[in-house]
Amino acid sequence: MKTLRLMKVFNLSNAAIFTVVTEFFEKLTYFGVRAILVLYFTNALILSESKATSLYHVFIFLSTSFTIVGAFFSDFCFGRYRTILMLSIVYLAGSIVLSVTAIPTLTGQSGVGAYIGLFFLSLGSGGIRSSMSPFGADQLSRKEEKDYRIYFSFFYFSMNLAALFAGIIIPILR
Repeated sequence: MKTLRLMKVFNLSNAAIFTVVTEFFEKLTYFGVRAILVLYFTNALILSESKATSLYHVFIFLSTSFTIVGAFFSDFCFGRYRTILMLSIVYLAGSIVLSVTAIPTLTGQSGVGAYIGLFFLSLGSGGIRSSMSPFGADQLSRKEEKDYRIYFSFFYFSMNLAALFAGIIIPILR
């Protein structure tokens, strides 16, 4: 809560603050999945370490590549807001599908649901990556260089904090 108050002291709009908080939770999810994905593949889906590692890298590749798709949608089709909204729904669907596939009594050891969930996660994560930071900057009430520096400092701090938490906490909670 102190960080949110601090952002208010720096005169960030509620929408910009919401963008920073949203980015924190998006990155917490993304890096949390990355932190335990190989373990999920080897322990739950009984894949070889080699295949699990390959699929892990495919997930990262797709997440990075879908940034281009998201940028195209944002710039030429739907705009930043609609792109973020639509691909966040895709991201949520991927999270739900992946979570459900982790319950063996519901899905068994078939990897199909996990692959679909990971595809949606990578599309959602990569797709919104190119739009979130500029969308948040668009929400600033004043358009001064100082305000942009403050906003982007909080934005990237939240991303790195989420990555740190995901690397430490998610493996413990698994």
